[in-house]
Amino acid sequence: KHEFYETRHFFESNIRNESVCISESPPKPRVQLYVEQKEVQGQEEVLEGSSVSLRCSAETLCSSPPPTLTWSSTPRIPLSDSSRLQELISDLNFTATHRQHRATFTCTITYQLQDKNKTAQDSITVHVQYSPKNTAVSVLPSSSVLEGSSVTLICSSDANPAVNYTWSRESEGQLKQLQTGDTLTFNRTDPTHRGWYHCTAQNQHGSQNSSVMLDIQYVPQISTSSSCSRTDVTVCFCEADGNPSPELEWHLSGRPVTNSLNTFISEERLSSTGLRSSITLHQSLTHTSTLQCVSRNTRGNASQLFHLVFITQNGPGKLKLNY
Repeated sequence: KHEFYETRHFFESNIRNESVCISESPPKPRVQLYVEQKEVQGQEEVLEGSSVSLRCSAETLCSSPPPTLTWSSTPRIPLSDSSRLQELISDLNFTATHRQHRATFTCTITYQLQDKNKTAQDSITVHVQYSPKNTAVSVLPSSSVLEGSSVTLICSSDANPAVNYTWSRESEGQLKQLQTGDTLTFNRTDPTHRGWYHCTAQNQHGSQNSSVMLDIQYVPQISTSSSCSRTDVTVCFCEADGNPSPELEWHLSGRPVTNSLNTFISEERLSSTGLRSSITLHQSLTHTSTLQCVSRNTRGNASQLFHLVFITQNGPGKLKLNY
């Protein structure tokens, strides 16, 4: 153990007194917290954006060379301090941010002795209040799921104090509030659940939003409005809806049909999931022909069969359409 000697001098009635103190360890420095130039207790919280000053002070000892004060932090943060070593006072000044929440700052006094150095420390943990940061939505198992699956949306945010979460959904250009809490679960999805979902994280200092597109995939469905009509030619329409967006093709009596001199096919995109196809047949039909509309996507396929029965009794031919 090293002995430290402190000499204090004072004068009374022209009589000089001298005291010698022996210490086994150096006195600890003291760290004080100031916010906007006012001292506060270490457990009090600091609002983000505030001007913060940490002051480290220590008693002087008659060591040579004189002791030094240094700062460190956990987690490690670049520090810039101003020191008045002759008074053994060091000020660490910064503007509080959320990155300094729960950071511990340590002031160390170091005495340089002949054979080795001797140190003592004091620490303070800074608590910063701040508005939500890094708000994000994650989806389990995925933001794109098959119809009938279960899906859970999870919202997270970094804030102090803790946030409240609110879920909403875009509906006809407006946001419709759904529920509160950090999770939103659909136990059995259907195509109506497809759309944009928004999570709002809010505390007393502000709010932040995050959004996710929930994509419900399903096999194509052919509309019951699909039909045929007959004038001089046969014209049929087929509408299908599916996600991913489906493809449509026509089969005449079991064989694929493409554009030709006697056949004209056109397509119209109805929406991101809907497609309409029309076929015009100029060719003559046999007494019994079948026309089939086939819709496919990566999730499956669907088809609609039109029975074209050509009837010749009692005058000109008449087309009977069964579907």
